[in-house]
Amino acid sequence: MRQRAEVAILAEDPLMVELDTPIESPRAYERRGNRALSRRDWVTAAEHFRRGLVLEPGDPTLRHRLATVLFQMGDPGGAFVEFERILQTAPDFALAHFSLGVLLEGAGRRPEAIARFEAAARHEPAYVEARLALAGLLRREGRFEEALLQYERVMEESAPGDPRIEEAPFGHAIALVRLGRHADARDRFGEGMAAYPDQPFFVHALARLLSGATDPRVRDGARALALLETLPEAARTLDLGESMAMALAATGRFGEGASWQRNAVDRAARGGRADLVPGMREKLAHYERGLPWRSDDPVEFDPFLERSAGAIR
Repeated sequence: MRQRAEVAILAEDPLMVELDTPIESPRAYERRGNRALSRRDWVTAAEHFRRGLVLEPGDPTLRHRLATVLFQMGDPGGAFVEFERILQTAPDFALAHFSLGVLLEGAGRRPEAIARFEAAARHEPAYVEARLALAGLLRREGRFEEALLQYERVMEESAPGDPRIEEAPFGHAIALVRLGRHADARDRFGEGMAAYPDQPFFVHALARLLSGATDPRVRDGARALALLETLPEAARTLDLGESMAMALAATGRFGEGASWQRNAVDRAARGGRADLVPGMREKLAHYERGLPWRSDDPVEFDPFLERSAGAIR
């Protein structure tokens, strides 16, 4: 789980610092705590938020800030307690539900995390991060139809190309692949490429689908190869080797495909990704025998898979 706190980094206003000094109020302590957060001074931030809570124990924003700091200080248990305390007095505070979902997912308690993300989205329907977190977790749990609905809701309510939601068209397409709807997935990846031209993972995913789909109406190795050849040098990562190998084999160029795959295997082994090597060698064996790679799930990579549901904010 990506353990970080997203806080607005604001320049300190010397006048505000001076004015805050004699004031004893929840908002003054919140401002002081936020300034400490901007300096990543977790101990001081926690002290200010606690003092504010002494004056106003039921303030959900102050308590959420305190919980965030505790999480950042390496105390997820303490953060969990504070997030739950918020919901005792403010059960519709969506941010607390979301943050609990992040902690629960990180602890492997996925059904409970799903319930928290659902609650966050229910109490704040336009909460993009919560809905994406819910969709992603539903997808990882194999609940693809439900995931599709959440991704569709995000895309319907956001502007095309919104950088916050690039996961939505990608995750939607992956769910379609898992459901065997390869033609629909092909179209969704294409839409993602058009909306996010700077994101190479749409190109890789579409090329792999075109190369290895079991549906002959979807397969198009020549198009896959053409797509990959348009990638800039900076986007030519480990994934490119496998993608190129698949596309070359799909067009009958098995020797070249095997060469690309061998290089990809070597890079994975040297790069500390020994977990990928057995599957990569299985593909290599196909190419060496003059066979293309076919799979019900030919994409086989997900840049969002290892991201947390979100960040505690």
